[in-house]
Amino acid sequence: LAILLGKKRLWFIATALLMASTLFITLLSPENDATVGLLVAKAVFGLAGACSLVVSMSMLSDTVDYGLLSDRTERRGVYFSALLFVLKIEAALGLALGLAIAGWLGFDATATTHDETSGFAIRMAMSWIPCAILCVGLFFIWLIPLNERRSMIIARRLARRAERIAKSQDQQSSNLSSVPNREKSGQAERRAKSAKDWRCNPSTQ
Repeated sequence: LAILLGKKRLWFIATALLMASTLFITLLSPENDATVGLLVAKAVFGLAGACSLVVSMSMLSDTVDYGLLSDRTERRGVYFSALLFVLKIEAALGLALGLAIAGWLGFDATATTHDETSGFAIRMAMSWIPCAILCVGLFFIWLIPLNERRSMIIARRLARRAERIAKSQDQQSSNLSSVPNREKSGQAERRAKSAKDWRCNPSTQ
C-alpha cells in the first residue's frame, strides 16, 4: 500500500480510518445486535493502526536521513528513543485521562446499569476527544514536506557522500602506507651513495 499510495498519503488515510472506526463504535447500542458492526470496526481499527505505526516509523527514518544530509549529524537513536518515549507516555496518559474524564462527566464504573449520562461520558472519553486530537494529527501529517521523490533524492545524495568519504579514506590510507616505502627507498639510496663514495675515494680506505 505504501508503494501504491505513498507513505504520507497512506499515513493520512490510516489515521482517517482510525477516526472513522472510532466514531462508528459510538453509533452502536446494546438495544440492537452490534456484534457484526463491532467486529468490523475493530478490524478496520486494527488494520489502520498497524499501517499507521509501520508508516510512521518509515517516515521517521526519512526524517533522520534529511537531518543527516542537512547538518551531517546522526540522530537516529535520539529520534527513535524520543518516539518510543512519547508512545509510552501517550498510552499511560490516554488511559488515565480517559477514565478521569469519563468519571468527571458522570460515568460510574461500579454501577450495574448506566443511563444516558454514562453513555455520553463514555462516548466523549473514548471517541470524540481522541478523534479531535487525531484531527490535529491529520493536519500535521498533511504538512510533512517529505515524499517519495524527495526521499529518493536525499538517499542518492547520502550515498554519493558516503562514496566520497570512502574514497578519501582509502586515499589517505594509501598515502600513509607509501610513506614507509619512500623512507626505505631513501635509506637504500643513501647507503648506495655512501658505498660508491667509499670505493671512489682511496684515502678513506
